[in-house]
Amino acid sequence: MYDFYNYFFSHLWLGRSKNSLKNEVENAVRDMASRLESINADAALSLSKKSNVYRMMYYFERIYAISTIFKSTPRSFLGWINVYRKFEADRQRLTAHG
Repeated sequence: MYDFYNYFFSHLWLGRSKNSLKNEVENAVRDMASRLESINADAALSLSKKSNVYRMMYYFERIYAISTIFKSTPRSFLGWINVYRKFEADRQRLTAHG
């Protein structure tokens, strides 16, 4: 899941995401769950139900890594936080209207 979210948020960071990253992420989670279902149905169900938890874990891990391992500048650190905040604001806005 780390690589999954890293892919999407790296594109958001670089400004290469589509208009609705929320839909893109949700579609990808459904697709992964569908592919996983034939191998492990319980894991597929868990993936779909817990994708929000996995996303939050990614945020925490990434913020920790940026601040400690990569010794990122405050500007870069705040840039990543703003990427996550923008996604969450868009996700909440779209969820409320959808």
